[in-house]
Amino acid sequence: MNFIIAGGGSGGHISPALAIADQLMLKGHTISYIGNTNSMEEKLVKAEGLEFLPINVQKLYRKITLAHLRFPGMLIRSIRTCMKYLEQTRATAVICTGGYISGPIAIAAILKKVDLYFWDGNSYPGLTTRYLAKRMKVVFTAFDAASQYLKGANCRNLWIPLRKKPVIKEAIKLDLPGISGENPLLLITGGSQGSMAINEAVAGSLERLLAAGFEILWQAGKIGFSKYKAQYGSTPGLYLFEFTTQMSEMMQAANLAVSRAGALSIAELQEYHVPTILVPLPTAAENHQYFNAKEQQKRGLAMLLEQSKLNSSSLYKAILALWDHRENFMKQFSTIAANTSAEDIADYILSFYTEGDN
Repeated sequence: MNFIIAGGGSGGHISPALAIADQLMLKGHTISYIGNTNSMEEKLVKAEGLEFLPINVQKLYRKITLAHLRFPGMLIRSIRTCMKYLEQTRATAVICTGGYISGPIAIAAILKKVDLYFWDGNSYPGLTTRYLAKRMKVVFTAFDAASQYLKGANCRNLWIPLRKKPVIKEAIKLDLPGISGENPLLLITGGSQGSMAINEAVAGSLERLLAAGFEILWQAGKIGFSKYKAQYGSTPGLYLFEFTTQMSEMMQAANLAVSRAGALSIAELQEYHVPTILVPLPTAAENHQYFNAKEQQKRGLAMLLEQSKLNSSSLYKAILALWDHRENFMKQFSTIAANTSAEDIADYILSFYTEGDN
């Protein structure tokens, strides 16, 4: 069978899409990927050797902008292009993983009466998911709270797909400047671009954290790295960096973390059993990161610290509290099964075509 997968705009949409694609291809099926032209998803998908089918669509911006005038025409043209792709590939089904790129292909699938599956990794589902949920064959969710916003939809909570099953290592060693590996290791990340709010709070609490015995991995992003490199770049016990391809190893090595609350980051930190202070991005669509963090806190796997309450003092106190209660978090992690989300989603989708409808 041939499946069309769509998802883009950020790694949080693309990586789960590729994880599901991996599993479907392992089972002998063909994947075509729809995404925005000249985009992150185009670069990543082509690097994987998958067929990439481009469209050209833009998101709806929160602020009033002249760009909105182009939106209707671009959307209509993209829907028409997606309908042609459905005919061209004779797709069995469409699987969307979010981002504004998912809208046109979802509408095209509905118009062409092609089975439509959605994965939405946020506890408060996105706009496209909420509006089209009843027309989808299945909505795969990651948080129990999501289904309350999708009344009448066929929801299945199968968590967040990861491309590779991580192996939690008891004593992974990082060969990084300033890091001895002999003290508790704190990972701080505001995402690949960094976070100005998190960076400022870290800078104000850095001396106290080091004095408290922590060694720190601080992903500051391009702007933050330029700002703090001269002052902190050679500080013992600190590894300051802009971006890394070693984030997986860093998560495995970390004893604690401070992070934004995107779905993919949450899944990775949970899989590596890292107690985390989650600082939701307040400008995230529909404030979904806040709801993600709130759900993780409710499950006893993380602490929520809202950005409006974030400063050097509150961050320092939260990190100490997290460390003091680390064993409680680790016990909670030990009750959670390993992540098999990508396999589970692929198997569930295929069950409709090998065993009949569920």
